[in-house]
Amino acid sequence: MLHSCILFRSDAGCHALNPQRHFRHLVDPFSLLDAALVSDVVNLFHETRRAFDPHYVYQDCVAAMAHLARGQILARLRADPGRYIQDKPRLGRMLSSLRDAGRKTFLLTNSDFEFVDVVMQHLLREQLAQPDTWASLFDVVMCGANRPHWWHVDAPFRSLNTATSAPPARRMRAHASNAPF
Repeated sequence: MLHSCILFRSDAGCHALNPQRHFRHLVDPFSLLDAALVSDVVNLFHETRRAFDPHYVYQDCVAAMAHLARGQILARLRADPGRYIQDKPRLGRMLSSLRDAGRKTFLLTNSDFEFVDVVMQHLLREQLAQPDTWASLFDVVMCGANRPHWWHVDAPFRSLNTATSAPPARRMRAHASNAPF
């Protein structure tokens, strides 16, 4: 039984509503995993009659899931991407046709670059001569965007070292086309 928030589904997708009436949009299957973990942890606190702060429970659960995603889930995805990623055979042609027509393209995601790289290399493996050139199909690639919070803060962008997946501690001064940040 979920005590600290209510999950519901609407035409706009799945949502979580906490007691303060703040919404958390559950935008993908990973969000549902986050919600399930939060629900289980909250239930454990209630069953054991322990005091807790729902905000911290949510933050800690999401951080734990992110840690798991960077570790075990990413390793399994790398080992057998075809098992987890649905092929989109027209994706590469569509992106190329947009670029050829002079359109600007971007990829904005909350996912870490390592995850995005595995997914994009798999999705575009047959369309590109070298799978690691998938970023060339985009003018801008933004990983770890922290949406929706990202839209409400004045945080500087940081470039990303794609070899180590580590952002530098300093602000990005200029963006090199096709370089993830």
